[in-house]
Amino acid sequence: MDALQLAGAKDQAAALAVRAAPSAVARLLGRAGAGDQAAALLARDPAAHAALDNPAAVAGLLDALREAGAEDQVAALLARDPAAHAALDNPYAVAGLLDALRRAGAEDQAAALLARDPAAHAALDDPAAVARLLDALWELWWTGGEDQVAALLARDPAAHAILDDPSAVAGLLVALRRVGAGDQVAALAARAAAHAALDDPSAVAGLLVALRRVGAGDQVAALLARDPAAHAALDNSSAVARLLDALRNADAEGQVSTLRDRLPAEGLFNLFCEQINHRVLYRFGREPNGTPAPSWGWDDLN
Repeated sequence: MDALQLAGAKDQAAALAVRAAPSAVARLLGRAGAGDQAAALLARDPAAHAALDNPAAVAGLLDALREAGAEDQVAALLARDPAAHAALDNPYAVAGLLDALRRAGAEDQAAALLARDPAAHAALDDPAAVARLLDALWELWWTGGEDQVAALLARDPAAHAILDDPSAVAGLLVALRRVGAGDQVAALAARAAAHAALDDPSAVAGLLVALRRVGAGDQVAALLARDPAAHAALDNSSAVARLLDALRNADAEGQVSTLRDRLPAEGLFNLFCEQINHRVLYRFGREPNGTPAPSWGWDDLN
């Protein structure tokens, strides 16, 4: 479809889109804006042709139709009962559809989707996806979402979450706290502090912030005891800066010092100099042993 558009075959692109995934229609609507091309695409009745099994794609199409002001198409898509056809195994995608239905004011469709018990079908290994589903269910607490939150928590997502992405774990911690799942928060915090990967400094920073936010002070200490400052990869200066800030906010000055002292050898001397007083202290450079270089002038280079 992109190739057809680049070739100027916009009508063909629109025709192909309505026979393709709803996500493709949503993308084309977003690019077309409110002009003639959007009208031409809507005239092909994408709501009648879109496949309904992919909840994330249907959610994207619903939002795109709403934003284009195509209320008739929104109604036509909802009339095809996407809640009854959506696959339920991807919690992130189901959450997206629940949110899109709520934004469209389709409370009956949201209730119908909840009645299919997505909490019982959701995969639990991706903490970011489970957090997204928890948030979406909580937003619909008044129409069955509260029961679904309870059903999802009963499956113990804290015990099943994979810990290789600390930032995703952080998101699940916050979502669990939001729905009042204190025991699950404690269980996941303990797992994360002991086993979360430490190589991504930005992700570790996010986990530290989340642990402090949910009141898991002991787990903050446990995570710091694993010495994240010594294990963090230093290939992204902004990520390292975020970890430095998180460590300072956790009063982990020893870790701050460890991480800060690693910076010059890893090519992050500018970030090193941005630390307190280092711009002045190391204005003439840094010796191999870590001490500030003595002052020098251009005559000393002769």
